[in-house]
Amino acid sequence: DMLGLNGYEKNLELVELCLSNDCNKALKVYDEILQNGVSPLQVITNLLEICHLDSKINVIKFDPLIPESNQKNIENISNYSLPKLVKFWQVLIKGIEELRYAPNQEQSGSMTILKLCYTSSLPDPGELIEKLSNPKKNNEKKSEFKEPFKQEKNLSITNNSNGNEPVNPKNFDE
Repeated sequence: DMLGLNGYEKNLELVELCLSNDCNKALKVYDEILQNGVSPLQVITNLLEICHLDSKINVIKFDPLIPESNQKNIENISNYSLPKLVKFWQVLIKGIEELRYAPNQEQSGSMTILKLCYTSSLPDPGELIEKLSNPKKNNEKKSEFKEPFKQEKNLSITNNSNGNEPVNPKNFDE
């Protein structure tokens, strides 16, 4: 830690926090990693590597090449759905690109962490398609929202004897 060699523990923690949509803690861990001397580009690169390992373990279930000290954390993270891990990867790839062109890499990295947290809360494409294509569930949802739009009442000021014609004031004093 003293030389900026953070190890993977904080990076693994950061991935877990992002996947569980805990933005506040994720940003704090990101800042801690930066304070230890790791560049934002290296943080995002580490997250990419972890995401790759997680996705790989999600499919093959075991990889003897993963260090034993990180095996349990990687297995826990790999329990997230593969579509979620793929979205995570895509945000990280885009984040690397943005970091390279950003005037402030720390801010760009922070925004990438926020995007990771936000996208982790979005439904998987398969789940979304299922929800949209199931007419029974869609009809139940529609019945919950019987009146989606309320009509606004006419809030104009009336200033005539019959009270029917709205008068729009010319300034705030009227």
